[in-house]
Amino acid sequence: MMKVIMIAPLIVISPILLIPFERASQAHPPSSGEVEIINGPYLLGVTDQSVKIVWETDGTAEFKVQYGVPDSEYVTVEPIFRKGSAWRDLFREGINLYEGYLSELHADTRYHYRISSGSTSFDGSFRTLPRIEDFKFALVTDTHLFEIADEFTKRMFEFEPHVIVHGGDIPEGYGFQYDQFVNYWFRPLRTLLGRIPVFYSRGNHDVGAFWDDFFGTQAVGLRNYGGTSLHPRPWYSFGVGNAHFVVIDSNQFSPVVLGDFQEQHDWLIKDLESEACRNALWRFVVSHHPYSVATAREYIVPIMERYGIDIWFGGHTHAYSKAVSLNPETGSRNLYIEVGDGKFASGRVEAPPGSPREGYPNVVAFGRADYATVEVGGDALRFRIHTTLPGEGEGTAGTLDEFVLSKDEPELEYADLEVFPGSIRAGESVTVKLRVRNVGRGLAAVPVRILDRDEEVWKYVLGSGERGRVVVLKPGESEEIEMSLALYDPGIRRVQVADFQPVVVDVAPQAPGFVYENLRIDMGSGADSNIARVTATVRNVGSFSGSTDAKLYVDGEEVSTRGIALGPGRQESLTFFHEFRESGSYRVGLGDLDPVTVEIQGALALTPIVPDLSGQGNHGIIRGSPRWVTGIVGRALEFDGVNDYVEVPDSETLHVRDGFTAVIWSKIRSLDTTKNHAAALLAKGPSTGWGPTYLIRMIFRGTGGFTSGTTYGGVEFAWEGGWLNPEDMGGWRQYVSTYDGETSTGTSYIDLTRVAEAMGGGLPLNHWEGYPILSGLAYAGYIDPQSGRGAQPFLLSGTVDEIRFYNTHLSEAERSEIYHNPERLGPKNENLVLWLSFDEVETFGKHITEWRRPISFVPSYVGEKKTWTWKNLKVEAHVPDGSEIYARVESSDDGETVKDSLELVLNDGVIHRDLSGLRPAQYVRIWTELKSRVNGGVIPLPKVHKYMATAAVRGAETEMVWSTRADWERGESTGAIGFLPVDRLRPLD
Repeated sequence: MMKVIMIAPLIVISPILLIPFERASQAHPPSSGEVEIINGPYLLGVTDQSVKIVWETDGTAEFKVQYGVPDSEYVTVEPIFRKGSAWRDLFREGINLYEGYLSELHADTRYHYRISSGSTSFDGSFRTLPRIEDFKFALVTDTHLFEIADEFTKRMFEFEPHVIVHGGDIPEGYGFQYDQFVNYWFRPLRTLLGRIPVFYSRGNHDVGAFWDDFFGTQAVGLRNYGGTSLHPRPWYSFGVGNAHFVVIDSNQFSPVVLGDFQEQHDWLIKDLESEACRNALWRFVVSHHPYSVATAREYIVPIMERYGIDIWFGGHTHAYSKAVSLNPETGSRNLYIEVGDGKFASGRVEAPPGSPREGYPNVVAFGRADYATVEVGGDALRFRIHTTLPGEGEGTAGTLDEFVLSKDEPELEYADLEVFPGSIRAGESVTVKLRVRNVGRGLAAVPVRILDRDEEVWKYVLGSGERGRVVVLKPGESEEIEMSLALYDPGIRRVQVADFQPVVVDVAPQAPGFVYENLRIDMGSGADSNIARVTATVRNVGSFSGSTDAKLYVDGEEVSTRGIALGPGRQESLTFFHEFRESGSYRVGLGDLDPVTVEIQGALALTPIVPDLSGQGNHGIIRGSPRWVTGIVGRALEFDGVNDYVEVPDSETLHVRDGFTAVIWSKIRSLDTTKNHAAALLAKGPSTGWGPTYLIRMIFRGTGGFTSGTTYGGVEFAWEGGWLNPEDMGGWRQYVSTYDGETSTGTSYIDLTRVAEAMGGGLPLNHWEGYPILSGLAYAGYIDPQSGRGAQPFLLSGTVDEIRFYNTHLSEAERSEIYHNPERLGPKNENLVLWLSFDEVETFGKHITEWRRPISFVPSYVGEKKTWTWKNLKVEAHVPDGSEIYARVESSDDGETVKDSLELVLNDGVIHRDLSGLRPAQYVRIWTELKSRVNGGVIPLPKVHKYMATAAVRGAETEMVWSTRADWERGESTGAIGFLPVDRLRPLD
C-alpha cells in the first residue's frame, strides 16, 4: 500500500500581502452543499514519483482523490483546500481551489484517478515522468485567444508528450483577470489538462493574482525549487529522463528591470551548478522573453554559454526564430528558439530567412508557427515546429521546420580549398573558398578555424547577400562557401585553413589609412534644438603611424575639421558640435561614413487649442488636420488614422494619487487588424505595453478587443474586455476606464456595461511626468532610448468627443449621470482635471521675437551706438485659404522702447518686404499673429518657416535669421501658436 502524504503548507499570493497557506487552507472547508468543478482538474509539478491534481469549484465541499493502476487497490488522498483571489460578484471571498498531492508513484506509469464529492466526480488518468533517456515534450507560448486550442488538443493526444511547457502569456488581457484564464485556457483545454501535465513560465501578460492562484504552487516540492512554500517564486527547475529544464521569470529583467534580479540570478547559478544539472545530458532554459529581447540576451546568454545550455526556448515575439550562438567556437551547441504563438493559426518559415533582421546574422530560420515538439532519444533529439493551418507544412502534423541535435561534437568535412590572391597590402583581405559537408549526426553551424602565425582565429561563414548570415548544415548537407580574411601585419604570412597545408600570402606594408565607424547624432532640445552632437570612432588600419583631418559634412559640404594622429591599429573617439541656422532636412556625415538625415524643427505654426472646460488649464492641442463633424454633443473631431490626434501637455494636475476615471465618446471607423495595438483612444506614457510604461491606456487591439490599464512600480496592471464587432463600427459608444486605488480594482465600461475588471493593483501609480495625454495616437513596442517612445506609432481612424479625466474613481451612479448628461459639468467636478468638448476652438496665436542686434558691439568701441539702416525682410510662409498671417517689425535703440514700427500682411510662399521706411536703430524684433477658422470642416494651419531681415551700416550689410525652433524659443508666445512635432509618426527601426 502506498503511503498517503499530504501536501506541504503553501501560500496564496496576493499583490498586496502574502497569506501563509496554513492560514488560508484547510482539509475540510465548510460545505456549501453540492458543488461543480468549474475549472480543471489540471496537473502540476509532475515528477517520476509524484504529481499535483488541482481543480476549482463553484462552492466548498469535502472532496477525496482516489488513484492507482488498473487491477490494484486504489489509494485515497484528502486534498488541501485554499482560497484564491476574489473576483467580481462571483467569488467575493475568493475562488475555491483544491489540490491533491499524489506521491510514491512509479516512474513512466499511467495512473487512473477519480475526484469526487457527493454526486460530483471526475475520472481521469496521467502518466508519471520517465527515468529512461527517451521522452517527448511539446512547447506552446503566447496562447492568448488560443483559437488553435481544439486542433492543439487533438495533436497532443496524437503526439502523447510526457509534458507540455507553456512559455507564458495565457490571457489576452492580464493575469489580474480571472475570466480570461477560464475562457482562453481551462475551458478550451478541459479534456487535455487533466491528462497531460503542463509546466508554466510566467509571461508579461500573466503577472497578476490569478496566475499565482492557479499555477503559483506548481514548483513547490520540486528539487532545486527557487522559493519555499511560504515564499513562492516563479522560477524553478525540473527533470525529465536525462534532461534538466530551468524555468526563469524574465519579467524581472525585461523590458526594464522590474525587480531585484539578484535573488533569481543567485538561484540560477546555484541550480546550474547543482548535481542534477551537471549530471543531465540535456540542459534547457525556458523563459517568456526570448533571445531577441536585448535585456534578456544581456542577462542570460553569458550564463547559458558558460554552463553549456543546449537550447533556450522563448516566446513573446509571436514569431518563430532559430539562432545559433554568436560565438563560432560554440555554434549550434547553443541554440536559441522562439516558439511562435498559439493565438491564431499561422505557418510560414524561411530557412535561411529571405529578409533577415539586421544585427542578427546568427538567425538561420524565421517565420510564424503555432507550437513545437521535441523527441529526445538518448544523445540526440529531434525538434519540429508546426502549423495548424489546414494543408500547410509537411505531413499530418504540419511540420514547417525540423532539425536533429546531437551531443556529439559537430563533424564537418572540408575540401577544395582556394586562398587568393597571393599578395595583398596590409589591411586588405584574402578570399577563402572551399566546400564543406556535415558528416555528423546533428545540425552544425559552419565555422572555419584559421591559423595565422600560430594565432588561432575562428570565423563564421556568412552566406551570400547584402546581409549574410551564418551557414548551417543538416546531416549530409554540403555547400560551397566563400569568406574574407583581413591581414594587417606586413610580411610573409602562412595561413592555415582547417587542416589544410598552410598557404603563403605576401602582405606588403600599407600606408596609414583611416576608417570611420559608429556614427551617432544627438539633437538638443528647446532653445538648443538646432545643435547637433556628432560622434564616431576613427581607426588607423595602416602599418605605420599617421595623421589626417577628420571632416564633418552637412549636405556634402565640409563644415568642420579636426586633426588626428594615430599609431597603427589605434583608434580614437571623435565629437563635433554643429549649429544649424535654418530649419529643414539635412544630411550629416563624418569622414567617409554614409550621412544620416536629421530634421531641424522650425516652423512657427498655428496649433488650434480646444479649451479645457474643467478649469485646470489642461487645454488640448489639435495635431494634423482632423475634421469638425456632428458629435454626441455639439461638434466632435474626426481623425483620419494617418496624422490626426489631440495632445494635452503634462501638468501636475494630471498626476493622480488614489485612482482615476477616464471617459471618451468615440465612433470607430476601422481597425488595422494586422497590428496588435491598432487604435488609440487615450494614452499617457512612452508606450502602451512592453512593461510598466504608461499611466493610462485605452486602446483597441487588431482583434477588436478593448484594452485598458495603468502601471505602478514595476508592474503593468491591465485589464481587457469588450469587443468592437463589425456591426458596431461607426456607432457612438462611451468608453470608460477607471482605477480605484482604495480597492486596487481596475474596471472598463462600454455604454455603462462593465466589460472588464481586474483586482490586485497598487499605488503610487507611474505618472510618466513630462509625457502628454494623447487621444488618437499612442505607441507600441519597446522604448527607443533616443526618442523616448515606443517604436511603433498607431492612431485612431474614427471620431472622438467629450473627453474627461478625473483624478479619482467614480461610482456607478456618477458614471451614469455623466453618460446621460454629457454636456453638463456633472458630479465630483472638484476632481475633474480635464474636459474637452470640441464645441469651441481657439485659432489665434501671437509670437514676439527677442530684440536682436545685427552685431553686438563691445562697449569701448567707438562705433557702438551707430544705428543700422533696415533694408529688406524675406519671409517664407504657408498661408492656406481661410487663414491669415500679420507681422509687425519694430525697431529700438535700447532694446526696450519702440522707436518705429512697420505692419505687414504676409502671403503664401516666399515674399520680400521693403523695410527702408523703418527708422534706423540698433535693435529689431518681429511680432507675428496667426489666425484661422473652420473652413470646410477643417482648420487651415498657417506657418512661418523663416524670417530674414537685412540691415546695413557704413555700406556693410548683414542678415538676421529666425528659422529654427531655437530662434523662436528665445521669444514669447501666447494663444494657439507653437511648433509641429518632429518624427512623432515615424516608425523606428
